[in-house]
Amino acid sequence: MRLLYRIIRVIDAASKVVGNVSLLLVFTLMIVMVYEVVMRYLFTAPTIWAMELSGYLMLLFVALGGSLTLLKDKHINVDIFYSRLSPRGQAIMNVFTFGLFFAFIYFFFSLALKQTITATKFLHASGTIWNPPIWPIKMLVTFGVGLVMLQGIAKFMRDLVMAITGAPIEQHLGEEKG
Repeated sequence: MRLLYRIIRVIDAASKVVGNVSLLLVFTLMIVMVYEVVMRYLFTAPTIWAMELSGYLMLLFVALGGSLTLLKDKHINVDIFYSRLSPRGQAIMNVFTFGLFFAFIYFFFSLALKQTITATKFLHASGTIWNPPIWPIKMLVTFGVGLVMLQGIAKFMRDLVMAITGAPIEQHLGEEKG
């Protein structure tokens, strides 16, 4: 059980670091958009890169922040019945619905990985007038989706322990949840 908990903690730590770093992308996005507005409307000199870069920054924010969102249990869910369940009941429901999550995220990860391998092999660029390399973005998206998959597995392991024992894994190890 201690090894399982260590693995979960490593995944949680990675999600926290990557998720918090992804928050910086929002500030970068704001700077890019303010720069574009100033250049476009004050100097009548729009950039060729700001809109495309803002799309990439938003994509990376979502992809890299997904695991932290999952860790903090902030994803959208339908909780008409779920919120009325006990923590153990919620864990049992999570265990049963994990298959849906895993099927979706595995498909998404496989697709992202395939595209990343192709883009990296052929050094794909965006094909726009700005034409930045696209493979680093695809690589980071694949990394982010992979981390969401790992965080989902960590959540499943936590939920499985809770569903079976009725207590969080931390309680079995004499630690406070945090």
